[in-house]
Amino acid sequence: MDNNNNRLSSAAAWCDYDNDGWPDLYVANDFGRKNLYRNRSGSFTDVASEAAVEDYGPGMSVCWLDYDNDGLQDVYLANMWLNEGKRITADEHCLAGVPPSVRSLYQKHNAGNSLYRNSANGKFEDKTAEAGSAMARWSWPCASWDFEHNGFPDLYVANGFVSGPNRYDLQSFFGRQVAQLSLPLSGTSPDYEQAWNAVNELVRSDLFLERLSTERILCQQRKRQV
Repeated sequence: MDNNNNRLSSAAAWCDYDNDGWPDLYVANDFGRKNLYRNRSGSFTDVASEAAVEDYGPGMSVCWLDYDNDGLQDVYLANMWLNEGKRITADEHCLAGVPPSVRSLYQKHNAGNSLYRNSANGKFEDKTAEAGSAMARWSWPCASWDFEHNGFPDLYVANGFVSGPNRYDLQSFFGRQVAQLSLPLSGTSPDYEQAWNAVNELVRSDLFLERLSTERILCQQRKRQV
């Protein structure tokens, strides 16, 4: 399983998606492409690209489900949907000079979660837009179960973004500064690292201001009670 496994893995889920009796493994990776390791008699090969489920985005989790009840397991991926990110990456001044194909990947990075339908021929179809399952904000874990008991599996996604009172400004900063300073090709960038450091400082300052504001409110309430 050393094929394309040098990525930032966040979650993995087993499923015999091709019904050959051998469990396969999907790996959700952050900041880029994902892996689908097909199991052939105990030997694994990454077939994500040829199966059309490589999926670009900050992958946080993955779950298998037969959402259309056709007897085949489909796959759902929790990424990130940010209105600020969609707006910034659509601007012509964003990532000036990069090829259109690369720009489209940055746009996909903010496009939200993905749902791929198993076509039973070794390939999957992107049914995200048709199913209306993309928008789930800043996603973390996802899970599936039939909570209505109607025979169709449902999806549950936990979302969250560490921030304070100015969370929308912080999300905009992430798109404007961090994403735009990332490198289209592998490598290092001091500016990119400093942008992440700035995000951490902004988060800490927001949380400090939020706590300070809460303490002031509690203090005022105590004074009124006295």
